[in-house]
Amino acid sequence: MESQETPGLRFRDRLTRATFRKGLSLLMRNRAYVSNKHFPSTEHSYGEHQQQQLQIFTGNKEKTPIVFIHGGGWFFGSMQSVAIGHGHFIQEGYPIFNINYPLAPENPFPQGLISCFKSLMWIKKQNPEIKKVHLVGDSAGGNLAAMMGLLISNPELLATYEKYIPNINADDFPKITSIVSMYAVFDRPSFSEDFVSRSIFRMYAGDKCMEESVPDELRITPLDYTWKNCPPMFLAAGKFDPLAKSSKIAASYFQDICNNLVLKIYPRAVHGFYETPKWKDSIKMKKDIVTFFDSLSTA
Repeated sequence: MESQETPGLRFRDRLTRATFRKGLSLLMRNRAYVSNKHFPSTEHSYGEHQQQQLQIFTGNKEKTPIVFIHGGGWFFGSMQSVAIGHGHFIQEGYPIFNINYPLAPENPFPQGLISCFKSLMWIKKQNPEIKKVHLVGDSAGGNLAAMMGLLISNPELLATYEKYIPNINADDFPKITSIVSMYAVFDRPSFSEDFVSRSIFRMYAGDKCMEESVPDELRITPLDYTWKNCPPMFLAAGKFDPLAKSSKIAASYFQDICNNLVLKIYPRAVHGFYETPKWKDSIKMKKDIVTFFDSLSTA
């Protein structure tokens, strides 16, 4: 799919994008250095776009691999920017596939989601011994992980993506053992309550995604759909994160269709605390996620 910038992008939205990218770039480079220093990895291309890259941290072959999708408002961040947060899982022996994807507004919705699908197809093709995975993501990546896991688990809805990936089928992917979504965007209304959030939405999918009712091609959040099936799901957010509201709304919705749903709100945490590995709430959350994974392996 060719890159095409989000239509109708306003000057103030471009300014928001530029401010975020410039202000965080040095921090991201530092995080990449720290993580690579301690946890060696290999990098691979899963597609032709320069951002269709993934990073592999090897682990215990007996453990279900983690496929991790980074956040950054769909327009910023990289697999390197979240790598520092992976240490706990690597030390626990989990193999990790750390995913990059083309960013908005140069690559608006659904290009990032389609690339995430393609990364998972690449993982299965290159590693046929991998039969199942945990889909994990933070913030915008948590949205993409949830969208991908739910669509794969609902083949009749996955089929709506055939226009982008011909003959797409659930058999193209490893089984989705669980979805772990940290401080993600699950619904449009709760994420549209302030200027910055609205600007991020516009960069991701254009003005029309802000309307009360959206066409099928702009269903950008999980709660834009009606689901029949839901894998085990772990939802996490910080008490002081405005996006905690969206996780609570999602938990209320999915509790009726998900047989194994966990919602954790961490009392001292703010947005993005996955990438702060020394914070108590970050450590606690990762231990809780491992406990959740362990409960699935013994179920």
